[in-house]
Amino acid sequence: MNIKGLRFILPALALLTLSCAGAQPDVDPEVAVKARAAAYWQHRIKGEFSKAYPYESPPFREGVSLDIYYKAIGGGLLYLGAHVKSAVVRGDTAVVIVEIRYKPMGAVTPKKGLQRDIHDNWQLYDGEWCHRFRRQKKKPPSVDM
Repeated sequence: MNIKGLRFILPALALLTLSCAGAQPDVDPEVAVKARAAAYWQHRIKGEFSKAYPYESPPFREGVSLDIYYKAIGGGLLYLGAHVKSAVVRGDTAVVIVEIRYKPMGAVTPKKGLQRDIHDNWQLYDGEWCHRFRRQKKKPPSVDM
């Protein structure tokens, strides 16, 4: 490539670098949480619990080791499929509706398994959507005496 060709390529590379290093365009929160939920459920379906674990919320991971997490979700149900249907985002929380197909361990079920919709809870932490393994309970209001 000659010097004249570089005259056009270098400014284009500089713009590309700046656009990647700068703020990313605003991502629709609904699209973002649905994408995270879909990835999370694919790991669950494949039995990749060590890959699903980082999707859990930071407070959850602080209190639950990967080993305990595996024991909590590794048995009882065999997930056959999951499809993210919709999401409702309210501020930094979201409820994602996921259609799952599953088979309870040891139960007689149809070949394609059972199917139902679940409400999956997600929370935004430092700009990243994280799964809430259990629905968080609100603390009762304090009573001053």
